[in-house]
Amino acid sequence: MAQKTLLIGIDGLLLERGLASGKAPFLKEVKQRAFYTDIRIESITISGPSWSTILTGATNDQHQVLDNDFIGHQLHFIQIF
Repeated sequence: MAQKTLLIGIDGLLLERGLASGKAPFLKEVKQRAFYTDIRIESITISGPSWSTILTGATNDQHQVLDNDFIGHQLHFIQIF
């Protein structure tokens, strides 16, 4: 059977705070039963740069996504394995 990956990302969510509130029981169960890792974004958390880093593994210096406009980005040069 092929392995599958599910990436759950919720803009603006501080996961530990959400789990502690008791209002996210499904996310709590998924975190407990699956592989989980934190990711730290090197700059301020703007959606465009943050998601570009998460989805490619490239740093802001590499992908050059500086805001949500994607002007001047270098995503087409990023190799994803």
